Amino acid sequence: MRYSPYTTTVAVVTVCVIVLYVVFNYSVDSLRVFHQHVAPFQSHSDINERVMKSLYLKEHCTGINTIVFGDSRTAGYTTDALGALFNDSVSYNYGVQSDTLVGVLQKMQWLESMQCFPERIILPVSLDLIELTDYADDARLLMQENPTVLGDSLTTRNFWVRRWLFLKKYLFSSTIFIKNIKTIEHYAFGRKYHLKFMPTTGDIYYYFDHPCIKDISPVGSVRLKKEKVDAFIKQLHRIGNYTKRLGKEVFILWNPQLYKIQMSYDMDSLEDFLNKIESIFPEIFRVPLDDPRLKDISQYHDCSHFKKELGKSLLDTKHLVPVDILMKEFRAEHAKFLN
Repeated sequence: MRYSPYTTTVAVVTVCVIVLYVVFNYSVDSLRVFHQHVAPFQSHSDINERVMKSLYLKEHCTGINTIVFGDSRTAGYTTDALGALFNDSVSYNYGVQSDTLVGVLQKMQWLESMQCFPERIILPVSLDLIELTDYADDARLLMQENPTVLGDSLTTRNFWVRRWLFLKKYLFSSTIFIKNIKTIEHYAFGRKYHLKFMPTTGDIYYYFDHPCIKDISPVGSVRLKKEKVDAFIKQLHRIGNYTKRLGKEVFILWNPQLYKIQMSYDMDSLEDFLNKIESIFPEIFRVPLDDPRLKDISQYHDCSHFKKELGKSLLDTKHLVPVDILMKEFRAEHAKFLN
């Protein structure tokens, strides 16, 4: 069958446009899902730290003694502070946006499969983020996990489906294409982004300060949902048993959220939650609840993210206490509002 010159030309042009489109998305790669190193125009960009941190650890995971897991709030814990706490150990911040205990366990299992499991695990906890969503196949670009971490076998359908979905999102996406153009534009005009990422340590530096204008619930008015607590504790048990089998240490951090946010939780459900944590991990790092910095918005980037100075102060052996001490502090602070 012969095709007309017009049809042939259209076909060739279409193929060329698609190829150029894919090559452009791959080359600019503003979220850094195909390239480990940060180019100048990505140094202050929104990157997919989920993928980028995994890409780095895939090549450089040996010799790391301490890894902190968790969500974006782990940016408040620097690897320098962790090194000082554990006598100059080599640390890595594997915290990623909106991560949950499901994702944490997946990453632990992936590290073990590469014989790169660290000697100690740091696991922060936040009252308002007791969720167990699995973001592996999430449609949102920054929620998409590195397929390598998910542990699918080469012989399974999941392995190829995940990789196709991953490539499709980042190479054929119009959203990514527009984002890549904006990245080049921002670089050309010298505009800065709101964060800086250090691939070799996993540390993220936020360059923003937003006032906390959201409505915070009154003292004791928020009750932790039992089903969410039970699911969270079940997964925490799995992590506890898993690390115990491997003979590794786990340290729990009580994220230093704003005082008003912590006080908004109902004491009964809060005690139940802490009692369940205590049954797995008896001690916890915390900033004392009467510390005035918890009421100082200048210690926070926004309502949710505390600054590194506050995170560094938490990483001190004097702040490692029995969970019961934290419960007593909550009772004492709640009592102030009853008088």
